[in-house]
Amino acid sequence: MTIYQNLPEAEIQMLISAYETKLRKIVQPLQRFETGLELSRYKDDNGLKQCFLVKFRNWMNDHNYRVSLGSSDSLTDIVYTRKFRHPDLYKEWYLTEIRAKYNDYYFKVTMLAQYIGYDYSHLVGQLNFTKEEQASMDSFREKNDRGPVAADGWEGY
Repeated sequence: MTIYQNLPEAEIQMLISAYETKLRKIVQPLQRFETGLELSRYKDDNGLKQCFLVKFRNWMNDHNYRVSLGSSDSLTDIVYTRKFRHPDLYKEWYLTEIRAKYNDYYFKVTMLAQYIGYDYSHLVGQLNFTKEEQASMDSFREKNDRGPVAADGWEGY
């Protein structure tokens, strides 16, 4: 905290605002990578939001393209050098990367907020889904659930 002791409160407030913006930018992709589902802003006939499976191969191909260009990642601002061939490996790796970045930003916000007495309670539970979003994802999973598998390996009984 010694770094920030010489800064006026207005500049610390500006830093908190910048880190909060970065946190909001990471929330939705982090939710997508954790659940494997993407929520649309449009609603179905039943009043729930539309859900789609996340196509991690497309995300992986974008990542590999950025690596070949040598440009930084849009969420983490890091220039990566590792390319991937399998979307599941990419998903697990990138999930840990953006989770670490989210935790880093969250730590910085809480540290600065405690230093100047800023209320950061609105950030608690930021990664949680609303009841509507949770109901939409549950409905999607029920509709697209695979049937039971018999002991001989055939689906259905």
